[in-house]
Amino acid sequence: MFEVVERPRRLVYRSTMTMPDGSSLVTRTHVTFEGTATGQTRVAVVQSGFPSAGLRDEFADGWSGIMVGLARVVAARIA
Repeated sequence: MFEVVERPRRLVYRSTMTMPDGSSLVTRTHVTFEGTATGQTRVAVVQSGFPSAGLRDEFADGWSGIMVGLARVVAARIA
């Protein structure tokens, strides 16, 4: 659920995930967009609410993959 939408600078949303063991995990994600001097956009993603550092770290690779995919989509649209 979106909690904050400040176009074009910031999004904050809460999500609930069902884990393989049947438990639920609620996290909050802050996404910010910042223009750079070269005309690019810097995107920062901070996800919080994990019950442990280990579980948080498991999600880090997922965000890396999402950002790589996003970069491919943006590059294709520019070309």
